[in-house]
Amino acid sequence: MAVQCNEPLGHIGGPGASNGGTLAKVAEIKKCQEFESEYQNISIHSLEEYFERNPKDKREEPDVIDPHELMIKRLKFELSERKRFEAKKKELLQKKLKLSKENDEKKSKLDELEKQLDRFVVSAKEIQSKMANQV
Repeated sequence: MAVQCNEPLGHIGGPGASNGGTLAKVAEIKKCQEFESEYQNISIHSLEEYFERNPKDKREEPDVIDPHELMIKRLKFELSERKRFEAKKKELLQKKLKLSKENDEKKSKLDELEKQLDRFVVSAKEIQSKMANQV
C-alpha cells in the first residue's frame, strides 16, 4: 500500500488552519515517517564496504554527503555487484556443465577400457591353459 505525502510541511498549523486539518496533516506526516520503502528491506553492503570499494565517494566530512544520493549510489553499486555475481554464477555453471560432460565421457572410456581388459584377461587365461596343456 503506497502512502502519498502530498502536503508541504510549511502549511501545517499555519494561519487559518483548522484544528481538524492540522490533526489530519499530522496523521499524514506520521504515515509518511512510518512508511517502509522496498529499499529498506534489501540487504546491501555496509557503508564501510561501500566506501572501501568506491573511495571516490568517500568524503572527509560525512555531513557533506547527501544521504539520499549516497543511498542511491549504494543501491546502484549493489545492483551492479549482484549483476556481476549473477554473470559469474552463470559462467561457473557453464564451466561445471562442461567439466561434468568431460568427466562423463572419460568415465565412459574407462568403463570401455575395463571391459576390454576383462576380455584380454579371459583370452590370456585361455592361451595360458592351452600352453600348459602342451608342455
